Amino acid sequence: MMLKERIRGLDYFSVDVNIFTDAKVSKLIYKYGPLGFMSYMVLLSHIYSKGYYVAYDLDAASYLLLKFIPAKYISGKHKLQDIIKELVSLDLFDRELFKEDVFTSVEIQEIFKLATKKRKQQEIYPYWLLDVDETKEDDKKVEASEPQNKTKREIRKDRQMNDIKEHAPKRHHLTNVLIEYGYIEAHNLDSYRYDELFEEVLAKEDYAMIQKITKYIVDYEKQASEDKKVIDKFSFFKKAMFENIERLNYQPKQSITEMLEELAKSQNQKNNS
Repeated sequence: MMLKERIRGLDYFSVDVNIFTDAKVSKLIYKYGPLGFMSYMVLLSHIYSKGYYVAYDLDAASYLLLKFIPAKYISGKHKLQDIIKELVSLDLFDRELFKEDVFTSVEIQEIFKLATKKRKQQEIYPYWLLDVDETKEDDKKVEASEPQNKTKREIRKDRQMNDIKEHAPKRHHLTNVLIEYGYIEAHNLDSYRYDELFEEVLAKEDYAMIQKITKYIVDYEKQASEDKKVIDKFSFFKKAMFENIERLNYQPKQSITEMLEELAKSQNQKNNS
C-alpha cells in the first residue's frame, strides 16, 4: 500500500514513571543489568525518531546499539543480539513482527497515537497493531465518559490517577504482605520473583501454611542480630520457604528457628567468601 505522506517521527516521547517496577523491565535488568536497559532505551528512542517502527534485522539492530554504547561495556561476541532477543521474549517488542525484521509493539504504537492525535491527517500505517476503529473512537469515548460538572483540572487529575492505577505493577497478595512487613521495598526489582515463588508453592501447598511460613521468616529476619542479617534476601527467603514446607510436611526434628539460623549463617558465609 502506498502512503500518502511519509511517516513523521516524534521529537520526544513519554516514559512511565513506574518503568523500573514493571515486571518485564525488572526481568531485563535482573538478567542484563544497565546494559540491557540502555539497549532498550536506545532502540525505543530510535524507533520514535522514525515514527512507531523500524525495519531492521537482528544484525542491523545490534550495529545501531554499538553506535551509542561503547564496546568496552559489552562482554561477549553475541551479547547485543542476546539482549535484543530477550527484549522480544519479554514482549517489549512484538514477536510476530520481529520475525519479519520489524521492531514495534502495541505500547509503542499507543504512545505514538497519543503523541500524534493533533496532526491533521493520520494514515492507516503498515505494521499497525492497534484496532483501527478503536483508534478513531478513543478520544470521543474519553470525552463522553467525563462528567460535565468537573473542571478541566479535575478531569486531568482523574485521568492521571486512572493511568497510574492501570499501569501499576500487579503484585501477588503475599508479595504485598512482604512489603507491608518491611521485608522488601515497594520498588524492589526482585518483586516479580517473589510473585513467581508464591504462585509456585501455592499450586501445591495450603495457603494458610504458606502465609504462616512467610510471616515466620520475616519475623526471624527482623529479630536477627546484625551479624546474622541476610544480604541476599530473596535467595534466603526461597530456601527458607522450601525447607520450612518440607519440615512442616514431614514433622521435622529440628525446630524452625534452628533451621533459619543455619540458613542465615550459610548464606552470609557464601556472600562473604
